[in-house]
Amino acid sequence: MTNGQELFSRLGSLPDGPLDYVDSVAIYRMLDRGYKLQNGSGNRDSAIVYYKAALRESQLRNQHRHRARILTYIGSWYIAKADYPSAIRFMSLSAEAYRQKGEYPFKQYFSLSGLYVQVGAYDQSIALYQKVAVQTPRCVVDSYYYYLTFTNAADAYWQKGKADSATKLYYRILSGTRQADTNHAILIRAYTGLANIQMRLEQWDKVWPLMDKAIALAKHRGDSSEIINMIANKGTIYYQKKQYEEAKAYHYPALAYAHRKNDVHLIYTSAFILGATLAKEGRYPEAQRMAREAYDKASGISSTAEWLSASYLMGCVYTHTGQYAIAKRYLLPAVAYAEQYNNLVNVGDGYDHLSTIYAGLGQYKKALYYKERQLKIQDSFTGSNNAGRIAEVEMKYKTAEKDKLLAQKELQLITERNRIREKNIWIGGLGAGGLLLALILSGLYTRKQQREKLHRSYILNLEKDGEILALKAKMEGEEEERLRLARDLHDGVVVKFSAVKMNLSVLPERHHSLEGAGDFRQIISRLDEATTELRATAHNLLPDTLLEGGLSEAVYYFCRNVQHSGLDIDLQYTDIPRFDPGFELSVYRIIQELVQNVLKHAAATQALVQMIYNEGLLNITVEDNGKGFGLEAPAPEGIGLRNLRSRTASLKGYMDLRSSPGKGTSVYLEFTINKRTN
Repeated sequence: MTNGQELFSRLGSLPDGPLDYVDSVAIYRMLDRGYKLQNGSGNRDSAIVYYKAALRESQLRNQHRHRARILTYIGSWYIAKADYPSAIRFMSLSAEAYRQKGEYPFKQYFSLSGLYVQVGAYDQSIALYQKVAVQTPRCVVDSYYYYLTFTNAADAYWQKGKADSATKLYYRILSGTRQADTNHAILIRAYTGLANIQMRLEQWDKVWPLMDKAIALAKHRGDSSEIINMIANKGTIYYQKKQYEEAKAYHYPALAYAHRKNDVHLIYTSAFILGATLAKEGRYPEAQRMAREAYDKASGISSTAEWLSASYLMGCVYTHTGQYAIAKRYLLPAVAYAEQYNNLVNVGDGYDHLSTIYAGLGQYKKALYYKERQLKIQDSFTGSNNAGRIAEVEMKYKTAEKDKLLAQKELQLITERNRIREKNIWIGGLGAGGLLLALILSGLYTRKQQREKLHRSYILNLEKDGEILALKAKMEGEEEERLRLARDLHDGVVVKFSAVKMNLSVLPERHHSLEGAGDFRQIISRLDEATTELRATAHNLLPDTLLEGGLSEAVYYFCRNVQHSGLDIDLQYTDIPRFDPGFELSVYRIIQELVQNVLKHAAATQALVQMIYNEGLLNITVEDNGKGFGLEAPAPEGIGLRNLRSRTASLKGYMDLRSSPGKGTSVYLEFTINKRTN
């Protein structure tokens, strides 16, 4: 998905407002001449001569108050030339000069944060954002450039593989940015960034609404280039969904438009997607031409992220044509750079192509090494740690927006509530005396009954303790067997499936009749699907994310993994703290069993999984709109439901089941938590 066209068009422009040239008309004329050359149709390269001459003149004439602005002009010229290291140098000097003048350099910080992302210095971009967030004066907190610095930092987090941190920043931008026309560019970048993250997680139902909001804002601005970029982004989504004809239908017109406008970023994006699409279709000569154009544009604009992606694509095309030596010349430097600077977004593609290369060369040990690294990277993006945290950020943002509306309504109700309260005080006083007398009599009677009840409960608990211990032993045995099966699947069967796919992938190079065979490509695709399903099954059996991320993240990943086109699972949860690992695992298994019952027996189209924790009480609800069943029969519950009641009882919990034919089923669980782990 394209990112940065708006950024660099703004960086290339010069600051607004007249220059103070009362004491230095010569400096003003030099800057004015350079500005006209840079933004006109003449020799733009000559602009730097005038800018540097102005800098020397200001030093000779001791006109230091002009220094900060001149340095910004020079930095903007280097940005337009895609010489980002030089741009960083001059923008840093400009920022320092503004600080010495007592002015806050938020425009320069915004420029620097974007430049750091372009050269792969992600930690520096993030550090600068943190500095801006803490030190920016209150008078400029709503500044356009203030929030654009946040978008650059979000991009840096994304490139480092920290999708949850990027998501938090994007939602902070949406919450804090005013809906003014001048801020539409910021909102577009935030919505596009969020769509990019959801696209990587394959959450298509969330991708389209975000993109539609970005496109609507672009149309409102009336910027044709921005609209074309947004439409090209839709083509990229179709590519990720493997709808290649739709992807080409969007990107071929976008590429033609980009050539007319000489928009190098859009040329790169459309050429890259078209090259990748043609490679997927086995049209390698055409794919190679597109990949070469994308690579040349990425190299020309010195964009690290784009150069890495283009290098992976070049390696992919040469790999599929059996030219392994050329493919490695592109892939190995790109992978090494990505590892050095912790760029994790697309490095998995590089590992995947290297795995195929070494399999084709018969070096299966290296092939498996890179395949395992690729699977690990894939898990880091699509696994529950990221997915769960991102969902939690989304929920907090939506909750905050609802809270704003509720607060306004609450304010309107306060006066009316106070009036009613004053009226009720008088009425309550009359009834309080009678109520107190009734409570005393009731308390005496209840105390007598409670003593008898406690005695009976004590006897029953002694009988149940033995049953609970036996049930816990059985559950522990079942869990050990699940762990063994999960490890066998993940470390054995999945790796073997990957090895089989690598061997099959190189067969067309030895048997050319397979190159255009649709059946052969379908076999490879089915093998990919089977491997993905096996890995998902292993994750369900071995909820390692439960240990790392807790109950909410594990349940999020499980629900996302099992829902299908015919069943929509709505997961809702508040902040769920960490509990004892044994308790978390038992509750997770109960929820897992309830959801599986919905999938197997309910014939439902919608399900709700809700988890709420408040002051030591954990409430869980699992509902569906399926066929339900009657509870009036003498023994309506099967073995599965009886086991669920037993598991709940072993955790000192409470379970309530409600269902009726044609009206779905609702299961409510309640656990009292005496001890948390954090």
